[in-house]
Amino acid sequence: MVDIIYLNYFQNLMVQRPHQLLKQFGKNGYNAILYNMNEKSHRMIEAGENYTVYNGVFPAFSKKNKRILWISYPPLYKQIGRYQEDLLVFDCIDYPGDQFAHWKRGVTELRKKSDVIFVTSNSLYDFNKEFKNKTFLCKNGVDFDLFAQANDGSLTAPKDMMYIKKPIVGYIGAVAAWIDWRLIHYLAASNRFSIVFIGPLLGLKQIPIDSKNVHFLGRKDYNVLADYLSCFDVCMIPFRKSKMTEACNPIKMYEYLSMGKPVVTTDIEECRINLVKYSKLYGEFYKNILDSLGPQSKEEIDLRINFAKENSWENRVKDIRTIIEPFLD
Repeated sequence: MVDIIYLNYFQNLMVQRPHQLLKQFGKNGYNAILYNMNEKSHRMIEAGENYTVYNGVFPAFSKKNKRILWISYPPLYKQIGRYQEDLLVFDCIDYPGDQFAHWKRGVTELRKKSDVIFVTSNSLYDFNKEFKNKTFLCKNGVDFDLFAQANDGSLTAPKDMMYIKKPIVGYIGAVAAWIDWRLIHYLAASNRFSIVFIGPLLGLKQIPIDSKNVHFLGRKDYNVLADYLSCFDVCMIPFRKSKMTEACNPIKMYEYLSMGKPVVTTDIEECRINLVKYSKLYGEFYKNILDSLGPQSKEEIDLRINFAKENSWENRVKDIRTIIEPFLD
């Protein structure tokens, strides 16, 4: 067995890439550990097969196995060496700029000391080109089994969705400054559909729009996100263009597609795929929504679902293992 330890600095983190990868590593026979360094409640949670979450206190156990230290937040570079790791992995998931400017601290040191660097986008691959001999592209993925539940019609609408007027254009994820709120104002002014945001506020006290057809439902438990998504007629990713969003490979894109839903995005690099309607102008974004509100062919739906299935977290971990395991021999 191999220990794989992920260090999380942030409190109340949404279910994201690290959680998904650890879950799959556990299923693959690894001893997967998520250490939430700054959680105040000191407790252990059995989060899945061979997957344990430790809040506040790291377990004191003797090292018996080969050990991987997995870091995605560069300022944690000072933790290198404290876990008797045999392999150091830097999972480069965001560009250290704009709202993530504080991620710059330690990024050079972490890249130099890492044995392997994974990046989630082509832009981040270019960002790490100085270290390309140990850098590998590993995009985000989807918990396909969870989100594909909608495809058999077994999900029911949550109570807070039942009275929202159809059609519904929806968004899940962090509700933050990187959303193009001018675009949301433009879309809302048409009054042709309801707009729903689901997710935690990040850096905002409230959403910067007050309109009867815009609904903010707040953060929801990860396990019920599929219930909410099943109510959307169109799913959107309305990000402003910046270095940060250009480097982003949105997990929500795969989650939307796994449900066979039409997806409309702004023109960010990682969303320029045939199954997504990406839009350069506000008018084009609006038109793409209207076009997507019509009937969807079975062929279109199946193509989206199959694409998402190919990009499952299960498949991502299979690819990762082919890269990291030779270092552990």
